[in-house]
Amino acid sequence: MIEFSKIKTDNVYARKLLETNELFLASIKDHIGAEILVGSLAWGRNNAVGANSDIDLVIVYPAENRDRLLSSKYMKDSFTLEDVSYILGNKLADYLVAKISINGVAFSIDLIEEDFFRYMCTYDLTSASRGVVSWKYGRYKQDNTYISKSFLGKTNPVTKISVKALSGYRIQLPLFFINRDTQDAPSEYYYGIPTIKLLTSVPLYSSEHYDVRSPLNKLQENIISRMRAERRAGKDRSSHYNILNLFIFKDRMDSDIQRMFDIS
Repeated sequence: MIEFSKIKTDNVYARKLLETNELFLASIKDHIGAEILVGSLAWGRNNAVGANSDIDLVIVYPAENRDRLLSSKYMKDSFTLEDVSYILGNKLADYLVAKISINGVAFSIDLIEEDFFRYMCTYDLTSASRGVVSWKYGRYKQDNTYISKSFLGKTNPVTKISVKALSGYRIQLPLFFINRDTQDAPSEYYYGIPTIKLLTSVPLYSSEHYDVRSPLNKLQENIISRMRAERRAGKDRSSHYNILNLFIFKDRMDSDIQRMFDIS
């Protein structure tokens, strides 16, 4: 996990994003447990952030605050409360995704209840023999293909699945994959987008009642344990196994972030 002090930057575009986020955070902080910065602003604030960059966030909130959060100043047009109650109440999605704009700055926001956030971060990866699928719910269809990678740097193309539901879409986004058809190890871990977002995240805010660092630290511990278990079990027991190999964007990472995740 990247410490907040690491996000300080002279990049004017990155600073604009962070300053605009202060407006958003002020509008929701009474309703949330934590606001977590993810995406290029977290791992590439100097090298990867430019004039067209947006801000990616994960909001962790207590279930009882959901309606107040979704009715807040900048969130109120992202969902209808009736749709969200139906979708989450019937377990058709695990969390929500919203896209908003503030003063010309685009935001992409995952909104995750505290219980599911804890589940995501603390899942026992060492003994996992198959992947875990999650679903998110939002207004916009997503069916693009992204590349997932293993500790050895192998690639795995994954296409998101969108299913129309009420006024939006349910979108399948696996937390992680396990590939058992390999010559190098009994099984290989490949990240899912929620996992990789959280691995390179920066907590910008945590309420006095919520400890966001413990689950994020546990996620990193679990991924390191999985990597080392694969190396012990596989034919290639060298330093080729590395957390950095998970990141498709590692060439655009700031150097200090690269060093932080150079773990083999």
